[in-house]
Amino acid sequence: MSEKQLTKEELLAKAEKPAKDALILHPFYQGKIQIVPKCSIWDFSAFGVWYVD
Repeated sequence: MSEKQLTKEELLAKAEKPAKDALILHPFYQGKIQIVPKCSIWDFSAFGVWYVD
């Protein structure tokens, strides 16, 4: 099994790909991370039930 050695240009292109993909995906999804509650929150007093030390 001999793997091809990548050139400097190929490594740079491979490293830049996620940033290019992010520029395409960000406007499509209007962001990339979403936070969703696991339970229903009926009003602000409900936060007192879930966030108690």
